[in-house]
Amino acid sequence: MPDPVPSAIADQAAVYLTALQQLLRERGLLARVLTEEGRLPRLRVINPQATALVEVLSAAPREGEWFFW
Repeated sequence: MPDPVPSAIADQAAVYLTALQQLLRERGLLARVLTEEGRLPRLRVINPQATALVEVLSAAPREGEWFFW
């Protein structure tokens, strides 16, 4: 089992994902931030016109910068 994610990193990831969530909602997509203790938050994104199209994104720091994948 992987080591738990430090809360400071999880909190900052949630901030970035929440901002992305708002932008995606403004463009008509369904988006929800999912959190779980000790794990990186994730953003679940659904196209409401094709609900089978679902993506789950994460954000984390690497070498001083934040990345989404």
